[in-house]
Amino acid sequence: MNDTPRRPIIGLISETSFANFPGRLIEGATAAARQHGASILRFTLEPTFYENFYRDQLAFYFKTIARLGIDGLLFLGWYAEIAHDPARFMETARSLGNGAPLPLLCIGSIFRDVPSVYVDGKTYLRELLTHLVDTHHKQRIVFIKPYSTDDRYPAYERFMRERNLFRPELVIERRDLLVENDYYAQKRAAKICDLLLGPGSMPWDAVISPFSHEAAAVVEEAVRRGYTVPDDFAVVSLEDGERCRYAAPPLTAVSFPFYEIGRMACQAMIRHLEGETLPPVTYCPTTIHYRRSCGCGPEDIFPLMAPHTTVLSDANQHRPFVVHDPDDAVLSLLQEAIATGTAEAERTLMASVIERLEDAPDTEHLLAVINQLQRELLAVHHRLHADAASRTRSATLIEKILLLFRQKTELALGLNEALQYGTSQLQQEINQHIVTTFDPELLLTVGTESLERLGIQNCLIFSSNDQSHSGTDDRLIFCLHNGRPRDPSGIPLHGSEDRMKLLSLDGGLPHVYYFYLLHVRQELIGYLIIEPTVIDERAYYTLSVQLGSALHESRTLSRLHNANQGLEEARAKIADHVELIERQSKELAAANHKLSELDGLKNNFIANITREFRSPLMIILNLVDLSVKYFNRLNETTLTERLHTVLGEAYRLKNTIDRLLDIARMDATNLSVSRQPLPLRTYMANLADFYRSAVSDSAIRIISELPEKEIEGFSSDTEKLDDILNNLLVNAIGSVDQVTGVITLSVTDTPEAVTVAVTDNGRGFSPEDREALFDRFTPTGAAGSPAVAHNVRIGLAYTRQLARLLSAELTADSPGPGQGARFALVFNKPFPEREEEMKVPASGGGRMLNEKRSYYQKLIALELKTAPEPIGLRVQIHDPPAKDDAVPRRALFLIIDPRPQAVEIIKEYLIQAGYVNFLLTSGEEDIKEALKRYLPDLIIADESVSLPEHLSTPDSAMTVRQAPTPPLLILSGSERRRRFGKDGQAVMLSKPLEEDAFLSTVARLLRAHFENKALAARSVRDPTGVFLSTEALMNSLAELLSSRVPRPLGLAMLEIEVFPGDVPEPGTTAALLEEVGRRLMTVLRHTDKLGFLTKHRLCVILPE
Repeated sequence: MNDTPRRPIIGLISETSFANFPGRLIEGATAAARQHGASILRFTLEPTFYENFYRDQLAFYFKTIARLGIDGLLFLGWYAEIAHDPARFMETARSLGNGAPLPLLCIGSIFRDVPSVYVDGKTYLRELLTHLVDTHHKQRIVFIKPYSTDDRYPAYERFMRERNLFRPELVIERRDLLVENDYYAQKRAAKICDLLLGPGSMPWDAVISPFSHEAAAVVEEAVRRGYTVPDDFAVVSLEDGERCRYAAPPLTAVSFPFYEIGRMACQAMIRHLEGETLPPVTYCPTTIHYRRSCGCGPEDIFPLMAPHTTVLSDANQHRPFVVHDPDDAVLSLLQEAIATGTAEAERTLMASVIERLEDAPDTEHLLAVINQLQRELLAVHHRLHADAASRTRSATLIEKILLLFRQKTELALGLNEALQYGTSQLQQEINQHIVTTFDPELLLTVGTESLERLGIQNCLIFSSNDQSHSGTDDRLIFCLHNGRPRDPSGIPLHGSEDRMKLLSLDGGLPHVYYFYLLHVRQELIGYLIIEPTVIDERAYYTLSVQLGSALHESRTLSRLHNANQGLEEARAKIADHVELIERQSKELAAANHKLSELDGLKNNFIANITREFRSPLMIILNLVDLSVKYFNRLNETTLTERLHTVLGEAYRLKNTIDRLLDIARMDATNLSVSRQPLPLRTYMANLADFYRSAVSDSAIRIISELPEKEIEGFSSDTEKLDDILNNLLVNAIGSVDQVTGVITLSVTDTPEAVTVAVTDNGRGFSPEDREALFDRFTPTGAAGSPAVAHNVRIGLAYTRQLARLLSAELTADSPGPGQGARFALVFNKPFPEREEEMKVPASGGGRMLNEKRSYYQKLIALELKTAPEPIGLRVQIHDPPAKDDAVPRRALFLIIDPRPQAVEIIKEYLIQAGYVNFLLTSGEEDIKEALKRYLPDLIIADESVSLPEHLSTPDSAMTVRQAPTPPLLILSGSERRRRFGKDGQAVMLSKPLEEDAFLSTVARLLRAHFENKALAARSVRDPTGVFLSTEALMNSLAELLSSRVPRPLGLAMLEIEVFPGDVPEPGTTAALLEEVGRRLMTVLRHTDKLGFLTKHRLCVILPE
């Protein structure tokens, strides 16, 4: 057990930098700590202006301090994260003490309730300003503000106002100079020179910068722009540093005694730990180095007659370390040696000088002592008024002392250079291995050898895996302890005592450790703890940056290796299952394709069934609407006919709904059958008799072709078989002509199968429509009357499902449209077993069959009574329009619908609105004849009607004849919308009709049509005006092309898209076309031709 009392441990939070001041600060604190037997733990902060500084560094160090248990904490008060919120920082820092608030001491700033060591910058700023104004007669002195607020700017403003020299425009705000990644202040210097030396800049003669590197960069930038310092202006700094001393010219600057500040701060903390109460502020004195940049010459910088006393600091009456009191012993010995001239006196003098030089702790202190002694000795020599011999002895002694100074200086500087060269070589060796080694073990082995050669005795590297950046989850991966490498895996780190022991802080000699975070951007890699030698502090920071990068790269490579291994394993598994994946992918693709098809079929079905519902609904609702509105104008016969029509359409709707419900029921419940023995011949004979009775009001013949005897072993579900045959027979009755129609019921028995067939001589269907007949989703016009085409299709889909339920196959054949059709129900032998299990109880029985047949009988009777007859082309013109007539009531309507009832409803609405001229038809040939002979003004057609091609592109009609294509009004039962033509002269309305909407649309279409007719008529009549006829335009073009002499010819076609909506407002189209024509005519020559090939297409012919 170690009984040695633990030495004080003082923490120091300070920043690193590209300048050497952090190292000087640490050296001063280290010197004081070793003098009092204390240890120093320096926690390194990266400046916040570094692009990739670690943002959680303070929080990390707080946790580290809490685990180590230090006795006191020194910190830089000007560091940005501390100065931003000092109260929060101090509250957190104080809480890190072991049972009591942790003692704190601030360096470089003054914080309330915390002792501070501080340089009185305002006093030396006043001294510097006094020198510039009084010695060099500067009047317009620019002041550049620092990053954080302190007492220097108020001192500047107060002094300038006292001298009546203050001007706000001479103050440069720091916010105007903020730039990123400007470590050496070159970008800031360019901005400063832009402000001070750019066009329109204010007059000035000196500039003060708070930072040494910024002031030096301003000088360099000014020289690059052709200016000379101090001839053109003076540049001085409030912070002395390497760049100030070695600038060209050297810069006048306030010496910032970092070494003394660090030494005084550490001494103050030790006294505080021993129980002394510290003053709120301890001022550290300094001096000003006057150099060439302010205008001082050599005689001003090194005065030979300097007084023995110097100006004391106004702060605490202490001299800085670079200014010493005159050494009375050395001067007395010098005077004695001059007076006696003996060798003994000379030896005593030289020994005293050598002793004084040996007391300097380092090179910088040595040079300061030499400079001071040189000044004092030369001052004594110049004050002598003795005889010539004494002055000769004085000069000789001083020359010997100066030679001693030179030898000592060369020795110190040479040793320093050798040390720096040697350590830089070793650092290069470490850096090469760090950059090229990606193996962590090899990297740490190389690091051990290099650190030993550097003389470093203690170094620890921790790796952190904590994603929260707290640093609590760390692992020791490298340990160099007391000059010997140790296996980190066997070192316990369970508490603060283990860590103290590892750092040898639990007793014995004092130590100094530097802490550096290892990170790449904001990813924490770990941290480095190293006990330094005499190497510059900046070398350790560089080492930590490169070490962090190397560990990050090795960690990344390790992750990549593991990921590659996992990837290879995954590839192996994928390779093992690739066949399964491909098969499942194909199955999924097929399923998706099927689902897509089914979704499309579903949408088609909904659209189609909506149309089939709306068509009969139109007849029902609009007939009732007309009857109610104009009841007084109806006679009994017309009213009765309308009621019968409504009843028939209602039955059709019911039949459609029943079939849909049957199909849905079958889809949902997966019905099975109740199979019973059935005398098929007797059953078919009774069925034929029933339907002969049902069609007795017509001339339709029903023939039965049955076997001579019953078919043995035949069994079926009678109810479902009856549904099948009823559907087939109702469809056949709707398909045949009521006068010439023939329907044959047949039963054929062969060794392979029994076939029950229904054959008719009706409309038939084309071969490509065969399968579509049984598809409830696909639209087709085959089978049955157009009025019930979809009803037929739904019934056939339901019938095929029932047939398959009975283990039969339903087929359909037809030689072609108009040649009849044959539907066959095939029962293959052997027949299924009787009495199959039922999943849903069978319903009905004989009573159900009779009810269904009664329903079908009513449906057939209504079908026969309301069956549509071909109407041909019916012309009903009661008030013929004159040529070019534009009177709406005399407009000629062409009404096209396969249902005569719908035609009558449309005509009735138009008659009630005052229109009197109609063309009524349903056949395509009749439509062509109506268009050719009568030139209707408006076409009203059901969407199922197949219209001639030129009606889909109405503009083409204009090229055939100078008359516009009549507009289209399409009546649709579905929600789908199609666009007819290019000019919006087609409109679609939904069924049933809304009278007001229907009549207003008719009126708008007629107005637009009459406008186009007038335009066409005018173009024909005026072949020399703007609106040339197509015929005249074509003749001009033909004449030019047929010329024997080749002539250049230009042809321009202009498309005019007007009114993409349904119908343009009256008058706007003609007005627009006339304006286009007028403007073109103003630029055309008399030989040019202009005309309309169509309503919206201009053609310009430009000969020559």
